[in-house]
This record gives sequence, C-alpha cells and structure tokens, in this order.
Amino acid sequence: MQKLWKAAATIAVLVLLFWMPFTRVLPDYVFVPLLFMALTHGISLFLSARLPVARRLAIAYLVFVGFTYLFAGAEGFDLHGGLIEGWAWAGLISPYLLFSFFSQMSQHYPYPASKTAFYVLPEGPHLVFSTTAVIVGFVAILAAFAMARPYRAAYLIWGLLLGLSIVSLVGYVIVAIASPGEAGMAVQLCWEVTYILAFVMALRGADAVWPVKKIGWRALRDGL
Repeated sequence: MQKLWKAAATIAVLVLLFWMPFTRVLPDYVFVPLLFMALTHGISLFLSARLPVARRLAIAYLVFVGFTYLFAGAEGFDLHGGLIEGWAWAGLISPYLLFSFFSQMSQHYPYPASKTAFYVLPEGPHLVFSTTAVIVGFVAILAAFAMARPYRAAYLIWGLLLGLSIVSLVGYVIVAIASPGEAGMAVQLCWEVTYILAFVMALRGADAVWPVKKIGWRALRDGL
C-alpha cells in the first residue's frame, strides 16, 4: 500500500512538471533535475524495499541512465527524429566525439583544431552507431537491475561501461582545450560524476566481490 502512495505521488509530480503553466515558469536548471529525480524515484519502486534507500536510489538512477542512452540510440532509427536525437546526444556523453576529433584532425592536417568542426554524431545515416547505443543502453538497464541481487557480473559490466564513458569524456576535454567553444563539457562532466557516485553507492553494502577474479562463462555463471 505504501508503494502505491509513493507511485501516485511520483505520477502527480510528473504530471505537474509537464503541466504547461507550470513548465513555462520553471527554469530548465530546475525542471531537469526535478524530472530526473522523479523518474529515478519511480524506477526505485520496482526494487525491493529491503534494500537500503541510498543503494536502491543509486541502482534506480543507473537504470535511468541506461534508458537515456537507449532513448538517444532509438531516435537514430526515426527518419524524422533528427532534432530530438541531436538534442539528446548534446546532453549525453557521446563516444563519437573522440573519434571525430582524431578523424577530422587527420583529414585537415596541418590546419589548427580551432578551424575544424567536430561532431557528437556521425554525419548521414548511422544505423551502426544507433544500434550500438541501443544495445549498450539495454545492457546497462539489465545490469543495473541485476545489481539489486547482487550479481557480480552486473558490477563488472557497469564498471566497464564507466570506463568507456570516462574514455569518451576525454574527447570532450581534448576538444575543449584544442578548440575552445566548439564543444562544452560541463554537462558531460556532471553526468560522469553522477555515474560514478551512483555506482559507488550501489556498491556499498553489496555482497558482490570486486573486481571479479575470473572472466569467462564460468565466472559469469558463478556471478549469476
């Protein structure tokens, strides 16, 4: 019964956030965090109440993060979703920016980076990129839910995903230094900090062994 009341309260908050008169007067820097917190709290209701609150919310947030990449990747399949897809990736950590930097610099050498454009999305059709983002998002969601058990393999997967996101973030740092104003990294840096904090909070109190000593089907089976 308590979960039903919490679910009702979460739905009420989401409805209020998208109520046009309320949305118009609410600044983006207030609206976005409130939306993320409401969605994270809603996802946490699907997890066991026996989990500590902090750990439950951390796992729910990681599930939400997986949904953001799943959504951004899925928009790549929509022929008319270019604006939404571009908006989504502009606020996430795109692994393509680092590739774009080295690719563009090799093509335009010896011109300086300040005279070169860099992209967070491939130009033209990019089904492979979008498919990869969808798969990564889906795996991130499953692994985050599996942390509640906890499964050792789930922590290994999310550790690898964090490593990939940190490497991708390096692309934003390089571009910000080489070509100031070309790509801001404040939002991406905030994302990365929240990913790491949520992962650490999800680890607290878990019975999982980190790092997994063996990598392979037997290790995954034992972890599961």
